[in-house]
Amino acid sequence: MDEITMNFEIDLKDSRLTNYVNRLYNGRYREFKAELSAYYKLHKMHDVALPNPPLEMLDRGVDQWVELCNHFNSDKFRASLANIENRSKKKYNHRTGSRPLSYIVEEMAVISDYRIA
Repeated sequence: MDEITMNFEIDLKDSRLTNYVNRLYNGRYREFKAELSAYYKLHKMHDVALPNPPLEMLDRGVDQWVELCNHFNSDKFRASLANIENRSKKKYNHRTGSRPLSYIVEEMAVISDYRIA
């Protein structure tokens, strides 16, 4: 935030501006973390990735890379990867709200029968 106020004339007392800047920073951090995760996955083994930080992490310090590697190697993170893989195997993307998919399929069949007749 200090760099922003030094480089731009922004009043951070305005909560809308502060929230906007925070959302931008959070989005960029998520993108950066996803890039680092992809880099980590290229090494396929924790012991190989740990001593080989990406160039972007060299100026940030080794401690942050070690923490991220430990995060990427955690059971919680690996479970999320398994969930992503399992979701990719689904035939249908269920995005119809709280109604069961069987009701939606039945409605679609009635609509298609109506159009044919």
